[in-house]
Amino acid sequence: MNNKIKKYILIVLAVAGFAAIAMFTLSVLKYNQVKNAGVEIKNPVFTLTPSKDIKLGSTISVDGIIECPWHRWPVKADVTPGKGSQTAGNPEIKYAGIGWGSWKWNVSDKIQPYQNGNIDEGTVVVELNNPRPSDKQRSLASKIPSFESAALETGTSPELAVAGSITKKVLSGKLIILLSVIAMLAIVFLFIWLRRKKKNINKTVIPAWDIALMEFGKLRRELKEHRLTPDICIVKLTDIIRNYLEKRFSLHAPTQTTVEFMEDLKRDRSPLKSEDRDFLKDFLTAADLVKFANLPADELVIENAISKAEALVKTTRPAETADGRQSSVVSGQSKVDNSKQQ
Repeated sequence: MNNKIKKYILIVLAVAGFAAIAMFTLSVLKYNQVKNAGVEIKNPVFTLTPSKDIKLGSTISVDGIIECPWHRWPVKADVTPGKGSQTAGNPEIKYAGIGWGSWKWNVSDKIQPYQNGNIDEGTVVVELNNPRPSDKQRSLASKIPSFESAALETGTSPELAVAGSITKKVLSGKLIILLSVIAMLAIVFLFIWLRRKKKNINKTVIPAWDIALMEFGKLRRELKEHRLTPDICIVKLTDIIRNYLEKRFSLHAPTQTTVEFMEDLKRDRSPLKSEDRDFLKDFLTAADLVKFANLPADELVIENAISKAEALVKTTRPAETADGRQSSVVSGQSKVDNSKQQ
C-alpha cells in the first residue's frame, strides 16, 4: 500500500514538474514572440473619480490602465492638468495584473479644480522603458477628460466659502520668515552703505600746503607763548617743511639727510626756484647744527625762518583755476606745472 502511495506521489510530482517545465518553456517562447513582434502599446484611457458633482477645491483621482508586452513597462508619468485645475500630489505607477504575453500597469494622480465652471482637458505623458533599439514606441500620450466644477455651498454662514483647502504653491511660514530676515538685513546693509558713502562725500581733504600753513601758525604761537623752546621749534619747523615737500612734490625729504635732499633738488626739473633752494640749504644746515651740534637757537632767527617757510609754501602751492579748483594733483595732493613755475 505504501509503495502505491509513493508511486502516485512520484507520478503527480512528475506531471507537475513536466507542467512547470512546459509552462516555463511556453512563457519564454511567448516572451520572445511578443518581443520580436514589436506589439504596439495602446494609449491608456484615463477616467475621473468622481466623474460628476465635482465641487470647487475637491480632490479628483485620475486613473488609467496601460497594457504592455512582458518586455515593456512604464517608468515615468508627467501630468499636466487642464486650465482651472492643479495637481494635488505626485503621479504613481503600480502593477495591476498579468495576462498571457502582457501585463497591466495603473497610472494615477490627483487633481483639484480651483475655479468654477468648465475645466479644460489635461494631458498625461507616460515614458516607457527601452530595452531594444527596435522598440520605437518610447512614450504614450493621453487626455484627462474635461469636467464641470461647481461652487461650494455657503448656506447661511456669514463667512464666504473659499478654496482654502487648495494648496496652490503657497509659501510656507518658514520661507516667509527667512525672506523677511533677508529683506531686513538688506535694508540695514543699504542704510549703512549709504551713510558711509555720504560721510566719504562730505569728508574734506585738506591739501598739504594748507596743513603746513596751519602748523606754521601754531608753531609761531607756541614760540611766542614760550610753550616750546627755540631748539625744539627749529626741529619741528624742519619736520613741517620736509613733510610738506614730500607730499607736494613726491620727494623723500623726511628720510633723507640734508646733503641728500639738497642734491635731489639740483635735478634738471627741480620743483623749487634757486632762491627757495638757497633758503632751504641755509635753513636745514642751521637746523642740523642746532640738532646735532647743540648750538643755541635764536628766537628772532626762528621767527624769520617761519616767515620764509610760509612764503615758500605760498609760492609753491598750486594756482587755482577760474572755478576755484586746483590745476592738477600729485600723490593725492594738488600741484601746478613745474615748468610754469620756473
